Amino acid sequence: MKRCIACIIPENFPGVKIDSDGVCSICTRFKEQNGIISSLEKLRNRLNGIIDENKGKNPKYDALVAYSGGKDSTFLIYTLKEKYNLNILAFTFDNGFISEHAFSNIRNVLNKLDVDHIIFKPGYDLITKIFAASADSRIYPISLLKFGSSVCISCIRMVNNLSLKTAIEKNIPMVMLGNSPGQIIQSENELIYQDNKIPYELKKRLFKPLADRAGAEIYDYFLLSKEQLLRNRTHK
Repeated sequence: MKRCIACIIPENFPGVKIDSDGVCSICTRFKEQNGIISSLEKLRNRLNGIIDENKGKNPKYDALVAYSGGKDSTFLIYTLKEKYNLNILAFTFDNGFISEHAFSNIRNVLNKLDVDHIIFKPGYDLITKIFAASADSRIYPISLLKFGSSVCISCIRMVNNLSLKTAIEKNIPMVMLGNSPGQIIQSENELIYQDNKIPYELKKRLFKPLADRAGAEIYDYFLLSKEQLLRNRTHK
């Protein structure tokens, strides 16, 4: 099977074409977008500033990194560890669909980089109810579905929220997630996740249709508590 020489994505990935030079269509678009993002250097400087500002604030960990075992989060962990010399806690959300091959990748990479790791796995009954309810396309506003299916939206929301909750509990100053090609940020405002600026009641209304189907306990997995939100509203 052919793979992209830049990102190693396989030729059978939906919507991907690999050219005669061995580069996939996603990487080609990424290169073209780099040329039109005039603020790329500004974004890099902003990221460096955030890291410099927060590195060393916690005696154990500088950053919690959401880690699926895929190439995006693997590249992120490698870069933060090797380039920025950060002390990292890797966080894996086990949604029940992570393959044994992915777990093998996770173990190999983290052993090689000597990075601490925790895995969060919700109870089977709860995660089954969440995904079954999320399969209903009416569970979220249509405006959100352009970013992925309802199941994907529920899953990434739990990854984001549980990563943030874990960092708050351990007083880790930074939470970082990797984006895939095609999810390129365009401004400094997108560089920092602004979830803690959204009012609690507004977010609760967004997930109420899911709670009505799967139970109110889902709020613990999808939302910070009011106290956590208020305590961290001014924090990056």
